[in-house]
Amino acid sequence: MGDIAVDVFLETLNQLIMSSKVESIQKEKHQLESLEEEIKYMRGFLMVTEKKRNEHAEVMNLVRQIKNVVSEAENIIELYVVQAFKANHAPYFLRRLRQYRISLDLESVKKKIKTLMAEVKQFYDKNMREISGIADKKFEQSFFRSEGGSSSLGGSNTFKVVEEKAVVGFKEEVKTVMGKLHDSGEGGRLEIISIVGAAGGGKTTLAREVYDHPWTSHTFEIRAWVNVSQDYDKTMKRNLLIRILQLASPNEHGDYEKRSEDKLGEDTHKCLKGKKYLIVMDDIWGIEAWNDIQRSLPKEHNGSKVLFTSRLLVEPNSIYCFTHCLARLPKRQSWELLQKKVFGKKRCPPKLVGIGKHIAEKCEGLPLAIVAIAGILVVEDKTLNVWEEVSKRLCSIIAKRQDGCMKILELSYNHLPLHLKACFVYIGGFPEDSEILVRELIWLWVAEGFIQQSKGDKSLEAIAKDYLSSLIDRNLVMVARKRSFEGIKACRIHDLIRELCLKKAEEDNFLVQIYRDGTFSPDAAIKYRRLFIGSQFFHEFSLRPCTRNLRSVLCLSLQNSTHLSSKINLSFFVKNFELLRVLCFISAECRGKIGRGHLVHLRYLAVQLPNDPSEFVSPFSYFFNLETLNLQGQWDTIPLPRYIFEMVKLRHLYSNIIMAAFILM
Repeated sequence: MGDIAVDVFLETLNQLIMSSKVESIQKEKHQLESLEEEIKYMRGFLMVTEKKRNEHAEVMNLVRQIKNVVSEAENIIELYVVQAFKANHAPYFLRRLRQYRISLDLESVKKKIKTLMAEVKQFYDKNMREISGIADKKFEQSFFRSEGGSSSLGGSNTFKVVEEKAVVGFKEEVKTVMGKLHDSGEGGRLEIISIVGAAGGGKTTLAREVYDHPWTSHTFEIRAWVNVSQDYDKTMKRNLLIRILQLASPNEHGDYEKRSEDKLGEDTHKCLKGKKYLIVMDDIWGIEAWNDIQRSLPKEHNGSKVLFTSRLLVEPNSIYCFTHCLARLPKRQSWELLQKKVFGKKRCPPKLVGIGKHIAEKCEGLPLAIVAIAGILVVEDKTLNVWEEVSKRLCSIIAKRQDGCMKILELSYNHLPLHLKACFVYIGGFPEDSEILVRELIWLWVAEGFIQQSKGDKSLEAIAKDYLSSLIDRNLVMVARKRSFEGIKACRIHDLIRELCLKKAEEDNFLVQIYRDGTFSPDAAIKYRRLFIGSQFFHEFSLRPCTRNLRSVLCLSLQNSTHLSSKINLSFFVKNFELLRVLCFISAECRGKIGRGHLVHLRYLAVQLPNDPSEFVSPFSYFFNLETLNLQGQWDTIPLPRYIFEMVKLRHLYSNIIMAAFILM
């Protein structure tokens, strides 16, 4: 993913060279062009070594040095750009003085680059044939294909959504669980059914099959699905109650965030009373979540049920609980699932059946591992040599007997083209089990610089849709909700896949996320450029700003929460983080003002407007690079500066305030 950082920096350099009208930046054009050529040279080395760099310590060391020196150069140049814009928009009598005082000093970083280029060239001359495998024609073709970014993806601008779900091996499991739902027990008492199994074993898939079954929707007057997750603590109780209320009474548009926790519990009890209900608590890790909401669930003798999915045995003492241990898929069904995921309704060619069955068997009956491997095979050539290579790597993983499923997922990650890796890992920054709106994810990818313009007339958003579609085809991202007409409205990832994303993010200092108590450390966070933070922790972060080099801050609420737990003063970010590209504060009220010449690198701004308009004074001053402006709130009118028409890069102006009018200030 450091390769993406280099691409983003090259794009920044190109824009400064080609389009900047600021006089002090134009004076440095020669320096910038020289630096651009040197970075391009090192970018070539990164591309050629990408396939095999993990196998060679010397290559990894050079790659690390390249990333570090590019990061240093980027900081120097972007800080210089901020100073140049400040000087350019100063009062006339100060402008010349400030322009005279600022200068772009790249001497130190250019010395490091020259030394590094010499090391790269020396290493290239000695070892390149071995490292890159450039004599291999297949590698050459894949190298040139990946160089074009999106050229290896489909030509469609719309998502390809696979309608048929390949659910294999759960027929008897579904019958068993459905039987327990149908069983009224002793006098129709409230009962818990707990589905227990290994990570990646298909617990959620089984629960979803039961939950969506026509018999279930006909039998239970109210159905509610809530995600609990490993991160659960007492602060999330209200989120569970709110989600149950939202699903139990979808036509009621309650102002849930203003209700107390006790009031939410009372309303939940009142809403469910006298009705037969099914509550699914997905991914529960302990008894705490159940203890928190059980008083809000009526315990009438009408056949209501609660369904758990868990990696652990969770059995409440106060209520009857039936535990269903989910078995792993047998060999035949493992092969059937792999075949369906790779070939759909077609049959596997006879020459691949033997090796295919061997690959399926090595996944040890874990559906998540099988679909991850299928995600590799579906995009590779359907030849015996390719499948034998996948099998060989799979056998190597299984032989080590350490985190088998996670290692298989890693193999799937390693097969991703370069341009998909950063997009994939970025999704791991969102809260566990959250549904991510595709529209906003695409805007964020574009703002972060992950989407590179390809040849042709495709927009960046269309290319980003292709990227997401490719991740879905590879079974790394799931469709959470579809649009009524066509395409995907929201997506999500499996919690085990999210663990993989966070592992890769940590290895490459790509992003840090803070959603749990005890995870905030300014010292640890200083090396990261992207921060995903729960709104409840923002106050602590603002007291101890961790790094001026942050490029992205996304302040998010945990899944299903509508409570705005923080109030954020934008002036804090103006003062401390001048290099920001992304600011997302949909989960916290924003107030304050951003002055002229600040945050000139900002590409994406999403804010929750305060209830009092006087607390938010036209904060959109001189955002020359702004591409997306997302305003949420309850105002009747939204004030915009007149010079918004000078924001030539603005692509998306969005608001949830349907009846609001935009007025120029």
